[in-house]
Amino acid sequence: MKKVSIMMPVYNGLPLIKASVESILKQTYTNWECIIVDDGSTDGTSAYLDSLSDSRFVVHHFVKNQGRPVARQKALELTKGEYVTMLDAEDLMSPDRLEEQVECLEKNPNIALVSSRMCSFGTHTDLTKARGVLTVTTTAFDGKRCPIHAASMLRGDKARLLKYNPMMKLSQDVDFLERYLKGESYMELPFIHYYYTEYDSVSKRKIRRSYKLNCKKYFKMRRFSPCFIYILKYIYSVAVYPFVSIESILSKRGVDLNQEERMHFEQDCLSIVRKYCS
Repeated sequence: MKKVSIMMPVYNGLPLIKASVESILKQTYTNWECIIVDDGSTDGTSAYLDSLSDSRFVVHHFVKNQGRPVARQKALELTKGEYVTMLDAEDLMSPDRLEEQVECLEKNPNIALVSSRMCSFGTHTDLTKARGVLTVTTTAFDGKRCPIHAASMLRGDKARLLKYNPMMKLSQDVDFLERYLKGESYMELPFIHYYYTEYDSVSKRKIRRSYKLNCKKYFKMRRFSPCFIYILKYIYSVAVYPFVSIESILSKRGVDLNQEERMHFEQDCLSIVRKYCS
């Protein structure tokens, strides 16, 4: 049974990091290590991490906050597993995520990465939306579209040859995957394996800012097609967002969960979150 390294950067992650940890402990695949890099937390997260008794959790503390890309890079450097995956603090994963993604990589040695569907939710809203493919899909990476970073599992030896860009404020995850997947193929699974607390922190301003930064990034790379797309998205956000609610915007970012997916969301995610967030 090959080892999976789970990377988790965290800054002031209480209380939801407790839900994240519980979702790791519920994995059906047990040969894992979780590398948690505490990025200078000031809210009690550090003490909580030091209280974890399971030796599979490896905790590294930064004295001062250095930013997510630096924390991600440190976590990557500490990994030892044949496979590497991600779980951001405050997010959760389904109990079968590691098992099913490892099985996929084992059966398909020609692919560099496997990714899954992701469900976005929030602790203060009933809105849930899913993103990702609806059938098993194998794709030769062409630079036009990246799989979901958080919901992906990579081959460790290849991943450790690269570094996260510490100068990028946003999209350092996409940048990393674009370099990792150059000349490679990847597979996407039609199952929701990742639960993302997107709706607790998203805002119109953050969405507009991400469009602007992505536009600048692709312009510097002289990739004008995606740059133009983000220009259009930014113009649309400036013209339309002042007149619509954030809930209306978010409702268009994905599709509704079906009955079975809703059942698993409530069982594998919401029931755990409610234990720590009243």
